[in-house]
Amino acid sequence: MLSDGIPPYFWRDKVGNKVDVLLDNGGLLTPIEIKSGETINQNYFSGIQFFQKLAQTTEGKIIYGRIDQQNRTNCQVMGVHQFLTSATHNVV
Repeated sequence: MLSDGIPPYFWRDKVGNKVDVLLDNGGLLTPIEIKSGETINQNYFSGIQFFQKLAQTTEGKIIYGRIDQQNRTNCQVMGVHQFLTSATHNVV
């Protein structure tokens, strides 16, 4: 749960577009995809990109099985350990 008490949630539309986790930080929605793979696949970005257009946001994160970090256009890619370490400042 974020420090403002809003729990993260899953999002999917009627035709199957989905985002694994949506974080609502006071109205700023951040779509997050969680992947176990260690190689970035272009398909990882599809749900985030769809949601970004829908919500008119540039926020987005992909959490995956490696330890390195990459910044892509409108999306931050990071390993699960790094995400959990950075998230401790925002999680109650």
